[in-house]
Amino acid sequence: ADLQRFVDEMLEPKVDWREELRAEITARAKGEHVSWKRPNRRGKILFDAYLPSYFDMRTGCIVIEIDTSGSISSDELRRFLSETASILADCPPDELWLLSVDASIHTAVKVEDLNELEEFARTGLKGGGGTDMTAGFRWVEAHGVEPDFMLVMTDGYTPFGDDPGYPVIWAMSTDVEAPYGKTIHIEGEAS
Repeated sequence: ADLQRFVDEMLEPKVDWREELRAEITARAKGEHVSWKRPNRRGKILFDAYLPSYFDMRTGCIVIEIDTSGSISSDELRRFLSETASILADCPPDELWLLSVDASIHTAVKVEDLNELEEFARTGLKGGGGTDMTAGFRWVEAHGVEPDFMLVMTDGYTPFGDDPGYPVIWAMSTDVEAPYGKTIHIEGEAS
């Protein structure tokens, strides 16, 4: 049995959820920008000419819905906020909306930098009731927001509703699988 478990683990290597989430988000980044500030060294080597560098992967409009229901632990909230900070740092969105949601929307704010994210973490994370992540989809529709994708950070104990018609990434802190979109299982820190 131990040998079979070893073989199973070798045949199904575990992918770090942070890398998987980052890959999903950067895959949706909109283009590259050209800069002459730092010339591309490959151009000098290959063509004996200075060429521009490409940088600044931006992700358009993102809506991040954070589950603040009573079943979400403070550790899960820390992971959700940490990944949001990582998105802001790695590939800044043109527009980022953060929603604090349990069975309804408690806070909906547009965030542009890490200071505003910190303020949201201090004052915007409200909830503690039941769970209905479809409230975020209704908010997007009611406010005319057109996300390039939506990231829903939850434990998955929620109604899923119908596919909203735009890409949805579900960052699940449990082994629940969403019926549509991309599901990424996020894990707690090893103790």
